[in-house]
Amino acid sequence: MKTYVTRIRNISIITGVIIIVLGLGWAITSYKSIFLGLLLGTAVSYFNSLYTAYKINQIGKMVTTGNRRRFATIGTSTRFATALLAAVIAIKFPQSVSMIGTIVGLLIVPMITLAEGFIALKKQNTSGERGEI
Repeated sequence: MKTYVTRIRNISIITGVIIIVLGLGWAITSYKSIFLGLLLGTAVSYFNSLYTAYKINQIGKMVTTGNRRRFATIGTSTRFATALLAAVIAIKFPQSVSMIGTIVGLLIVPMITLAEGFIALKKQNTSGERGEI
């Protein structure tokens, strides 16, 4: 569980830095619509990542306590709805928010998560530890 929390914290820190850089890019450069789209997509992607972590933690607690609810979901429809909302905002305000930037932004946090997972796996293999990633 400790490594799970550490991974979520690492992903949050990296995402926070990226959001700050995108905000500075929006404020400083003339490519405001692209940076705003990237900012919107990354923020929604970060929310989806935190929501997934929350739901996984909730299901894990449910399993370990023996509480068997009939419908335990991971919240896929909520994550789809938030991504759709970001796309609708980009479509509704094309002069302010780039659709391409929004789509790329939606992919940033999953790529960070994937890279962080590979790094954690590499560290685990070099240290010779066994157990959870």
